[in-house]
Amino acid sequence: MRKGFTLIELLLSIAILGILVVTAAFLIKPGQTMAKKRDAQRISDLSRLQIAIESFALDHKATPGDMDTYHSDNGTDAADGTGWIHGSNMSDMPKYIGSLPMDPINQGEFVYRYQRDPGCWACGYEIDAKLETDTQKMANDGGDDSNRYEVGSELNLLPAPTLSPSP
Repeated sequence: MRKGFTLIELLLSIAILGILVVTAAFLIKPGQTMAKKRDAQRISDLSRLQIAIESFALDHKATPGDMDTYHSDNGTDAADGTGWIHGSNMSDMPKYIGSLPMDPINQGEFVYRYQRDPGCWACGYEIDAKLETDTQKMANDGGDDSNRYEVGSELNLLPAPTLSPSP
């Protein structure tokens, strides 16, 4: 009677395990799963920021920030008027949102953008983000840019982003 496995049995077992691992890796698609997770975070972040801006506007009869277009890669997450959305009227913004959300990638086209209506303090605003996987959500959000997910009360304020050519 023999004890243990033969070399052929061991090699065959390792080959079968390898095939199973490779198949599982292709089925799970970890890159796409992570992109979907980042998109879900972006949608949640924009919703939280939208609620904070609308609550602030109701109390102050003005949307937060000065008249600029703001990008999340240009500043910190401070909500007190010194972060990536800044302005003299934002000193009590932290009571509406503890910190400003930042895009999970936060570089290139993957940044959050905010623009208030430059024509008046109490008018509309727009926040947008580039999603990695959900092109339908970007195309059907009611905004004027089918390549970005847009929320707010005036979805035509932010221009299409321009990126510098790669060196």
